[in-house]
Amino acid sequence: MTLLQVLLTSEESASKTDRTDSCAPTLLGLFLSQLAAAHGRWQDIKLTPDHLDAQAIFKREADASVFLASMSDSATEQTLSFQTSTGNNRFSQVVSAKVLGPNTDQVVTLITPYSESGYDADTLIQLANAIAEQGGAVSGIRRLSDPHRNSDEPVMMVLQWWVTGTIRQPSVFRDALLRLAETHQVDIVLRAAPSLTEGSALAVFDMDSTLIQAEVIDELAIRAGIGAEVSAITALAMQGKLDFQQSFRQRMALLSGLDVSVLADIAKDLPIMPGAVRLFRNLKELGYKTAILSGGFTYFAEQLQQLLAIDAVYANTLDTVDGKLTGQVLTEIVDGQKKKDLLQQLAAEMALPLSRTIAVGDGANDIPMLHIAGLGVAFHAKPAVKAAATHSLSVGGLDTLLYVIGHSDADLS
Repeated sequence: MTLLQVLLTSEESASKTDRTDSCAPTLLGLFLSQLAAAHGRWQDIKLTPDHLDAQAIFKREADASVFLASMSDSATEQTLSFQTSTGNNRFSQVVSAKVLGPNTDQVVTLITPYSESGYDADTLIQLANAIAEQGGAVSGIRRLSDPHRNSDEPVMMVLQWWVTGTIRQPSVFRDALLRLAETHQVDIVLRAAPSLTEGSALAVFDMDSTLIQAEVIDELAIRAGIGAEVSAITALAMQGKLDFQQSFRQRMALLSGLDVSVLADIAKDLPIMPGAVRLFRNLKELGYKTAILSGGFTYFAEQLQQLLAIDAVYANTLDTVDGKLTGQVLTEIVDGQKKKDLLQQLAAEMALPLSRTIAVGDGANDIPMLHIAGLGVAFHAKPAVKAAATHSLSVGGLDTLLYVIGHSDADLS
């Protein structure tokens, strides 16, 4: 058994009072093992019983962290002083290891569905190895999630890894993390060290299949008795296989003559995306400005605006005559280019650089705004969109975005 396996799974590393979780990976064990993995030499780390005993501290504590405090070089190794903390309790330890020197700082956020058995050791080992293979080393790990928080939203387990060292092949590394995430059904987000946790910022969102669990135009089509035909066109458009404007006009024409009374019926039953309420409540408290940029319809977007206290809405306004849809809209169609333009316009109005913006969406018409935002996130997206986006989230609710920004449950309401 390698040192890494011992640190992640050894029952001997848990205190006598914490045997119930003795096989769960721990922050300290993971941290120390990754330092060794940076050069592929398990024996490089020299442990004492105190180091192993300290791991029990991190079994179930929320907001626990372990960070490098200092490094000193000798001819053959570096001595690392690291500080661990849980709440107000802080502990200092010293360990010797060979590690890579820090050059640039990036953050890897690992998000996985809650499990009583804790983090999956294989996922952690493969993630640590992927970082090491690309020239990175972990200088800190922090648990962002509190598995015991009271919430009606899906509960995630989240670790934030601080990575030092220049990643040799960023695109290869990104692809490796994407494959790892898909294999283990987790989210792994790599980005520059958090810069969006303080100060003014702007977050914009697609609506259909992002803020709500539906495509409204498909719901309208169902009421018109042409659901299958319109849904097929929608699917191709969202995958980027049809021009959005062309497909939008085609679908709208099919809805001509539909009674407007169906709008209210659909609106009252639209399912809100899990995590949306918690996300927007916290964004508001953090001082963010928010907006919906949607290729859907203002009738529904404005109701969401009221529900979630969103600052602005940009969507398509349905044209009606004598209580019937005409199959036309009254405004310029909000397509991918328009979303990109609106994001730039809103940022300029706030005197914000695009690096202080977040964009979230699931369809091909969201890709242009995802590409220019400081943090562009494909959310539960179609495969082509996920492949085109720099970041993606697929396993949790919308509120997992708060972890990617850099906040812990201890920071949030």
